[in-house]
Amino acid sequence: MTTTPSPFDLSNIQWRMPEWVQSVGGLRTENVLDYFSFSPFYDHKSNNQMLKMQSQFNALDLGDLNNHLRRLTGTQFVVTHERPPFLWIIQKQHRLNEQEVKPLSTYFVCNENIYMAPNAYTLLATRMLNATHSLQTALKKIENIPQYHPQEGYTYPQKISDNPSSQGKDLQETNKNENTNAENNVDYTFSAEDFSVVRAFMMSLQSLHNPAQTPSNP
Repeated sequence: MTTTPSPFDLSNIQWRMPEWVQSVGGLRTENVLDYFSFSPFYDHKSNNQMLKMQSQFNALDLGDLNNHLRRLTGTQFVVTHERPPFLWIIQKQHRLNEQEVKPLSTYFVCNENIYMAPNAYTLLATRMLNATHSLQTALKKIENIPQYHPQEGYTYPQKISDNPSSQGKDLQETNKNENTNAENNVDYTFSAEDFSVVRAFMMSLQSLHNPAQTPSNP
């Protein structure tokens, strides 16, 4: 079974071949790269494949393989971390010389499953999208809560109910408490300018996640 590198995004793929693992008696550091070579993440133009073809009748152990790879330049796959029999981390790299390599991507083998590790941009974009969604949800919940007074501007009641049907009752109870215990009240002011700042921040987060769309000014 052979595969060729896919031009599509492989970060959402989980790959495994349990029959191969059973045939070799389980995964080990010595054969994990052979197992990886059957996956769609493998590059058949790599130095590993060239050495594999040259030594198909004279198997190399992992130490010999690493020594041979250090003397070559080009695309390579190496095991950078191991915790057998459950975890191995494999790095795809471009070797420039014996001392210098350029990491290209990272994969991990966990319980016979092979995954592609996400890059920094994907992680940051996902976190920013989650933060944007949370802020949008929060703004939707609070946009109808503030009360406006010509002299005081926007103010928040001390008690806020999650049930919209009881919100009016809570506001009346809050106003009653404000009249009887004015000295204990805390005034939460939120001006129109503050709303504009929050909206601008939200739009900037969205533009970072999707640079192709230019947000309009609120």
